[in-house]
Amino acid sequence: MTTSAIDKSQSKAAKMAGLAFPISFVTVVAVNFGIFARLIVSGNPAETARNTSNNDRPWSPSRRIQAGTAVVEGHLHESIRLSQLWVARCSQV
Repeated sequence: MTTSAIDKSQSKAAKMAGLAFPISFVTVVAVNFGIFARLIVSGNPAETARNTSNNDRPWSPSRRIQAGTAVVEGHLHESIRLSQLWVARCSQV
């Protein structure tokens, strides 16, 4: 197999794929800290435990965390999958 020079579309695809991961990572971290910051009560571990384990309501904090994590992970997985497809498609040109 011979190697060829990288053309403009391949370069653009590589840059987009390279940016997709850090952007997704920062988003996940920010959302995670934002959710947990509302649950933690400074100096009161009992209240913090109540906030994180209160499952008697349909949208309790712990269920919101589970739902939010599932949504963020789904979007992260999809964005990585699409960037991989795009890089593969652009490399065939």
